[in-house]
Amino acid sequence: METLLGTVDELVQQAKWQKYFSDFAQPYYFYAPADYESWLPKAGFCPERVELIPKVMQHQGRAGLTGWLRTTWMPYTGRVPVDMREELLDDMVTAYLRAYPLDDQGMASVGMMRLEVEAFKVEASSRGKHG
Repeated sequence: METLLGTVDELVQQAKWQKYFSDFAQPYYFYAPADYESWLPKAGFCPERVELIPKVMQHQGRAGLTGWLRTTWMPYTGRVPVDMREELLDDMVTAYLRAYPLDDQGMASVGMMRLEVEAFKVEASSRGKHG
């Protein structure tokens, strides 16, 4: 996802789109496993495993990637006038596929990270022992 975020963040700085994103704050933030490891005990859980697992999301060609962006990237598309949203999506897909072309099967691959957490609920009387 970082590669997609980087590609899109570069795109919205271009003159064509910059005016719509001048005061834009990145809507996506990804906490580190260490953050969750410190929060879990405060919420009454003892972490067993907290890790990031690399994952590749695949979309069927340009159309599949465009559809996913249309339904999940509203913090970006919502900043431009309605009549320009498809143009923004097209520019996003074009920029991404320029850097990360479709594979031999016509699939667009987007690198992602999945956070996996295994924890158990700590009894109130034993919280001090686990966190």
